[in-house]
Amino acid sequence: RVQADPNLKAERGVKMWNGLEAQHRELSGWEQRPALEQVEKRIHGLVEEIKGNSQLETILRQRQQELGINDDSRLMKAVRTRSLERALSLGIGERALERGLSL
Repeated sequence: RVQADPNLKAERGVKMWNGLEAQHRELSGWEQRPALEQVEKRIHGLVEEIKGNSQLETILRQRQQELGINDDSRLMKAVRTRSLERALSLGIGERALERGLSL
């Protein structure tokens, strides 16, 4: 049902994004690196799904407030960014960028 309804897909995507961002913030230290990389991989997959679906992007923009997406959130920045590469770099989080992880 979620796959057939773009509004449900958008809602699910926001929920997933928020959960992944929370996990990403909690992971630190070299011993958690594999888990951090898994979370980043899932975030990348979500960004690719959003950027590959113009209808989903439009719904996220139109329902931004209703879905609880802040203007300055990484999710909204990724939605608004035209380039997939740039959107991916926004999606992985500041700590990963600071560590120099490459895409």
